[in-house]
Amino acid sequence: HKRAERLEEIQALLLGDQKTGKPYYGSTSSSSSTRAPLEIHADLEDQLTPKLLTYPELARRALGGWSFFVTLGIASMQFGVCLTYLIFVPQNLHESTRVLFGLDVDQRWFLIGMLL
Repeated sequence: HKRAERLEEIQALLLGDQKTGKPYYGSTSSSSSTRAPLEIHADLEDQLTPKLLTYPELARRALGGWSFFVTLGIASMQFGVCLTYLIFVPQNLHESTRVLFGLDVDQRWFLIGMLL
């Protein structure tokens, strides 16, 4: 409810005085007063909706051009996780089939199966 009231308040400030048609914020442009209230409301809703702030975006804001180090670190971490997955899952499957079923299936077959 308070959000709707706040949007109406901002809309009134942007539209200005409806009697004179002059905007309140000293804008020399009359484009804000000619726009439909629903269009302005939709724009305000977009501006007030929280946006997801990702690590690369945060790094870009904080570090500027040096933010590629953060992106490189994230990519390296994801690569390491995938590599660990490709190493340990075939090893565990090999041990499981050997213990549970008495089959000695080479780890490479499980790796090939995972990659397909």
